Amino acid sequence: MKLGFLLSIPGLVMRGGRNTAGNVEPVSKERKHLNWLVFPIQLVILHNFIIFQMLTCSKSYRDIPLSHRQPHHPGRCSRLHGHSWSVTLTFASSDLDENGFVVDFGELHYLADWIDEHLDHGTIVCLSDPRIEEIRGLARSGLLKITEIERASCEGIAEYLFGIFDPLVRKHTEGRAWIHKIHLEEDSRNSATFEPDSTK
Repeated sequence: MKLGFLLSIPGLVMRGGRNTAGNVEPVSKERKHLNWLVFPIQLVILHNFIIFQMLTCSKSYRDIPLSHRQPHHPGRCSRLHGHSWSVTLTFASSDLDENGFVVDFGELHYLADWIDEHLDHGTIVCLSDPRIEEIRGLARSGLLKITEIERASCEGIAEYLFGIFDPLVRKHTEGRAWIHKIHLEEDSRNSATFEPDSTK
């Protein structure tokens, strides 16, 4: 809804109608009463329109060594293989902090720590992998560091990371900021973006 349209509504309510001769008729008592009912609602709409503007910023984490495989793929992607991944997080807020930031990049150590602990030199495993017990055995022996998720594709990993990072950002900013979208690159040619459906 555009701001100009919202601002035009009070005038529409206040104006009288035109009679068959084309002359403007005065505003009736009923329409005056209607105006007193509608105008406060318009103020609330305008207030929300202004408050819920969204400001964004982005932070990238690059060269993350991470392996995965697509166990149901008919081609070579079914083999365990690795990439040097990059993830770009887009943060959003309708209210900047005292420094004018959406988020303070210097305070995002908790995200870097999670990446180091769970992704760096790790392996993403699909929960439906028919050889998952073998892979778990390798993890128990210390040969692999695994993270088990529903889909091990680039798209699935991006969605999984959103589910991890968004609650962390909301917690550390006390709900002021959130993750707007995640862009994940498995190499210089292939990437995926996850952005939640704001209508749901």
